[in-house]
Amino acid sequence: MGAVVEMEADIGIQSMECPPPGTDIVVNAITNKMEEMRAHSTPSTLDIANAVSNAIADKMEVLQAHQCPSSAEIAQAVTNAIGDKVATDGVAQPTSHGVSYASMVKVPTAMQVTPTIPPRQHSIVVFPDLPPGRDPPTSTETRKRIMEVLKPAETGLQIAAVRNMGRSGAILIATTSEAAKDELMRHPALTSEGLRTEAARTDRPRIKIYDVPKEMDAVTIAQAIRRQNTEDITPTEFTKQFKIVHIFPSKVRNNVAIAECAPDIRQRLLQQGRVYIDFESCRVLDHIQVTRCFKCQAYGHPAKYCTAAADTCSVCAGQHFHTACTHKDSPQEHKCANCLRAKMGDTAHPAISVKCPAYIRALETSIRKTDYGTR
Repeated sequence: MGAVVEMEADIGIQSMECPPPGTDIVVNAITNKMEEMRAHSTPSTLDIANAVSNAIADKMEVLQAHQCPSSAEIAQAVTNAIGDKVATDGVAQPTSHGVSYASMVKVPTAMQVTPTIPPRQHSIVVFPDLPPGRDPPTSTETRKRIMEVLKPAETGLQIAAVRNMGRSGAILIATTSEAAKDELMRHPALTSEGLRTEAARTDRPRIKIYDVPKEMDAVTIAQAIRRQNTEDITPTEFTKQFKIVHIFPSKVRNNVAIAECAPDIRQRLLQQGRVYIDFESCRVLDHIQVTRCFKCQAYGHPAKYCTAAADTCSVCAGQHFHTACTHKDSPQEHKCANCLRAKMGDTAHPAISVKCPAYIRALETSIRKTDYGTR
């Protein structure tokens, strides 16, 4: 099974070794902290405050799933989470369309933040153009051919990244502008090498809607959102641009719904800050997710598609499943398998750490792949 990671959390996929603690203290801590932040917020900082609420709520879920602390400990962790993500070097106006990991989670108590907005990347996918029945080369082989024929230093092409895609010998090439992408799509050197190109698919942004009435299903939720929040959009157009993709049921409170939507609808609902659904005023935030494999811990695939021969522990990077780890309470033994593989300097943390460099990079990649509109 794979772990869907939204901002900082494994969303309740890994088996818990003890019952989850009560949530009242946690909910109160989050609510009180956010009300305090909103009281001092300006229109330029309110979106960031809302995003932090999502991030620290998810940090609570990590603690619940992996450490089983008391409610008081979780509440304290929630209160301290803002301080863990401080960026104190100035004031910045958040972009009206863009989003970044830094601007989503780095917020000090004084609401002073300098977010680093990841530049939008304009990407293409390069495939070997093969006759039917012929086995494709590996992505590494395709990459080597591309490196041999493309000469960015000579042509002035700005290449932001080149990544193996791991299927059919495909390679993703990210550029810095639409013009550079178009030039690359028509590049004669690629065609002469028997390579074909297509524009890389971008994902629609997702939003997380809290306190959705339990009795409502995906269809009735979407209908209520259109009628009560975006009535100027026709039902036909709204259906094309907005879809409830998942509902997380709750035993104690109302449900949480995840919606995939067009960039302009996302922006509109986030600017409102609330979504009206029937008799409820529902908080709405960005939903950023990456998938981490429970077997090998790598990002980008679930465990059911993993080809690794052995389990890798999310706590110490050993050859065992995390439930069998004897180092959970020994921070000096914690190791991140992803950072070890990438030869990163900081490896002394579990793979589930919210400060993990590999995790942050995976989040930034997810953000760059998402179409938030003009950035």
